[in-house]
Amino acid sequence: EEFCTMMGLDAGQQLQVVPLEGARNWCPEELSVRQLFSHVLDVFGKPNKKFFDTLSLFAKDEKEKATLESIVAGSDEGKALFRDFVHDFAHHADVLKKFPSARPPVEHLINMI
Repeated sequence: EEFCTMMGLDAGQQLQVVPLEGARNWCPEELSVRQLFSHVLDVFGKPNKKFFDTLSLFAKDEKEKATLESIVAGSDEGKALFRDFVHDFAHHADVLKKFPSARPPVEHLINMI
């Protein structure tokens, strides 16, 4: 519930998911946003660099966007930031909390997490 609120999502909204061939995660075809984030997607899993890369596309704040892009670009600062995130055991929800201007829609989060 707290995650949905932070992301500006209606936890009770009903979703219809069209399964894609070769999808890495099983997902019921009908479920609520709450069920998606509590039972299907691992918002407490560790993000990879692709997650940061995709998240940067949704950042509205230029400073946040630049920080996310630096993590992926491999600059010394970006490498240090990524190492800090990994060392501190940051998960997807932590990263999204740290970059509040980056709010991908649900259909993108499904593919990102």
